[in-house]
Amino acid sequence: MTKAHQDRLEFALEHFLLWLNWKDAPVDDFRKLTNLIVKRSLEAERGPLGYQAHVRWDRKTDPICRRIAQRFPTYSVPCLIPKTGTREEVPYLDRRPLRRDLKRNSYDLSACFAIDYLFELFSAGVLRTIRRCELRECRRYFCGRVGKIFCSAACKRKNMRKTPNYKAKNALYQKVHYRAEKVKDLEALATTGPSYRKEYEAAKKALEKVRKLVKRTKQRPASRER
Repeated sequence: MTKAHQDRLEFALEHFLLWLNWKDAPVDDFRKLTNLIVKRSLEAERGPLGYQAHVRWDRKTDPICRRIAQRFPTYSVPCLIPKTGTREEVPYLDRRPLRRDLKRNSYDLSACFAIDYLFELFSAGVLRTIRRCELRECRRYFCGRVGKIFCSAACKRKNMRKTPNYKAKNALYQKVHYRAEKVKDLEALATTGPSYRKEYEAAKKALEKVRKLVKRTKQRPASRER
């Protein structure tokens, strides 16, 4: 792949992701088609698709492609992309909006360009790397490696904090912090009277008990792995 093609693909991927994540734009059909293409590509990785499989997938994608083509009509124009470092130019098909009355930065105009990006990424095998963040509050589209399910480290942390295991551990850490602060406050008062001394000793025992519980919780996953 030439440098010009690589730059073109990166440009197309960046703008197509922006289009998919554009909340107010009419992108539902683009999202559905992207999800179907990704699933179809993953199925094809497990083995060649037979005739019936192709028919099954065509029945799902054809209506969506037809709706997109009718709502956002485009036409193809042969273009040449300069090859980096040489005087050669590489042939390329560019799709442009059929309507001339589309306003700049309008949804319809952006959709026409998104069609070009979609088919270009599909032809290059890049569209299958597009995924949707599994965090329910996010659900943004992103480009990631196989197995990556969150678009950022922040979303991964937010999801982790919702798990029962994290909540249980966090509750223990909060108890440790609370007990430690109580021991610290009673330490100065312990020298003023026997009642404070007893309360201080009891607080120390409670803190040690919680710390042992945290230690056992940390060691539990390691013992399971072994």
